[in-house]
Formats: sequence, structure tokens, C-alpha cells
Amino acid sequence: KQSIIERVFALLGITSARERRFKTPEGGRKVDYGIDDKRFLAEAKSINSDLYERSSNGAVKQIKGAFTLANAKKKYDFGIATDGLKWIFINKDRAVIAKCDLLKDFSTIEAYVTGRKQVGLPGRKPRSPRDSTSGTTLSSTAERIAT
Repeated sequence: KQSIIERVFALLGITSARERRFKTPEGGRKVDYGIDDKRFLAEAKSINSDLYERSSNGAVKQIKGAFTLANAKKKYDFGIATDGLKWIFINKDRAVIAKCDLLKDFSTIEAYVTGRKQVGLPGRKPRSPRDSTSGTTLSSTAERIAT
């Protein structure tokens, strides 16, 4: 799981991804990655995992749970639930904003992760990337990462 995700992060210039823990009255919450300079959290699961699993281990649930905490909402703008191939973007208001496939939607994943596209509020159109990139090149890069 982390091999694909970390390769995508490295390709996009992200090198400072570390686990983040948040204190709560019940003990704490954790997510696999906190990327401070890009202001997002990410929860990694095994390939083909149910990212919407209802247990406390569900990736979407973990990201949404982190954004119930004031210190996470203050420090991070959005979260990602991913198995490496599927990428679900969640804003700090806990709404799913985008669902992406690594092989089909790499340019969208790149735009969100690098900050060229903002993860906004539901119903509001996010800002578009400033420049366009060749989908062919990005698709072939994503295919190499996934294999």
C-alpha cells in the first residue's frame, strides 16, 4: 500500500510525509501521513481495500474523524483516503470532493496534491489548475508507478 502512495508523493515532490497523531478526550486519532507544507492528511490502505469501511479503520472515516478536531482543521486544508489506486479527496468540512483513479485521473490527483487545484466546499466549483499538462505523459507515469 505505502509503496505506490509514497512513489506518487515522491513523483510530486513530497518528501516529508510522516504519521500524524492528534490528542482527543478519548485518547487520540492517527492518520498515516501529514504533509505540513502542502497542508493535507492522507490515510493509506491496502490495494482494493474498502475505503468507505464503516469500522474505525475505514480510510474515509479516519480522515473525516481527524477533521472533527480543531487542531487538525486549523493545520490542514484537506485529506486523502487512498489505497494507492483509488484516491478520495475530503475537505476539512468532511465532505467528499473528488474520487480519482490513479491511472485515469493522475493529472487531477497531481493538481490537488500540489495545490494547483483547491479542495473546496461541496457545490462550489474548485479553482482550476493554472496550466495544463499532457494526460498521456501523466498516464504513462501513473502506469509505471502502479506496476
